[in-house]
Amino acid sequence: MKTYAPFDRNETWHRTDDGVVQVTWKIASTGEARVMYIETEPDRICYQPDAYPTLSEAREQMPELETVWDLIRQEHGETQSGGRAEHEHAGFFHLPY
Repeated sequence: MKTYAPFDRNETWHRTDDGVVQVTWKIASTGEARVMYIETEPDRICYQPDAYPTLSEAREQMPELETVWDLIRQEHGETQSGGRAEHEHAGFFHLPY
């Protein structure tokens, strides 16, 4: 898991990669994991900030991504329990040149 803390927000974004799918998510003020972006080659799904689905909702919408949802559930639990996270700000976003 990679994390990124935007300088203009009091939150941390997380990126989980299962080797096929990359999901960017954050922990809402309620403590729930909320999915922001889903990236698969060549597709990218971006949710509106007021409509970020919970992990459960995303799992219901796209059950075929079960592997990455399970990884996020595990990483969310580690984050909530004070587990260590890998900080790689420079590698967080893959911007095309």
